[in-house]
Amino acid sequence: MIGILNDMVFNLHLIPLDRLLTSLVLHPTDDGATEIAMLIIHSLQFPELSYKEMEAKMRREMQIELGMRPIEQPIVSPELHMPIYYGNIMERILPVVDIILFRAIETVVADQLFTTLLMCFKPCYRYHPQPAAYMYSVLYCLDKTISHTVRARDFVLEICGQLEDRDGKYALLTPSFISDNHQLSLPSQFCQALVDRILQASNYAHQPPAFANKDWRFAEMPPAGQALTGACIELLASPHAPLITAHALIDLVFIRPLHQPF
Repeated sequence: MIGILNDMVFNLHLIPLDRLLTSLVLHPTDDGATEIAMLIIHSLQFPELSYKEMEAKMRREMQIELGMRPIEQPIVSPELHMPIYYGNIMERILPVVDIILFRAIETVVADQLFTTLLMCFKPCYRYHPQPAAYMYSVLYCLDKTISHTVRARDFVLEICGQLEDRDGKYALLTPSFISDNHQLSLPSQFCQALVDRILQASNYAHQPPAFANKDWRFAEMPPAGQALTGACIELLASPHAPLITAHALIDLVFIRPLHQPF
């Protein structure tokens, strides 16, 4: 069945890839059917062709198709509407990939299956328009399922690792979270570091801090919004319990006026 699906999508072009993935991820109505759909997506063998190879293949197919057509073509009136889809596969597949990973986390699929899906689709997030908002919404909506687990950290690190060319690698995250997942620092220490990042991104004279996006004027969020969203993502993905983090933030609020009353 997997071979037939691959031929339908990549060789015969009977169904677009984005439509196939949408059907597989949205059609199931229960967790069992969703897991089967995830296994089918996991088993699809996506051809790894370079742009040059794909261009040569498409040119050859177009030449064969044009050669089979009759020489005299009917005249097409320019006033007639010709439905042509302007876009590319990445723009069409990104919303579907978001739903696939969300459903994989929601149904608590096996770790190996989730890791394979994440590794397969993570390059798409290099072109995602709002990666920070997507990660925060997933961790917030599925707080009881994924937050404060190893899977949450892997999910965040793999997506942030794809943003190097556009926003700077791991610009949303602190070095402590990347290196040791806040395991070697006290809750008060990493909460202090997160608050300091938010303050640096909120109060600057001319140039935002170094951890802000390279071209922050056209980024997904302004520097302050990026620091605040990154802090929320780290708190949801860190292994520390919410009660411990809440107490650390409360202590930080009461201690700060003593050191900086004005």
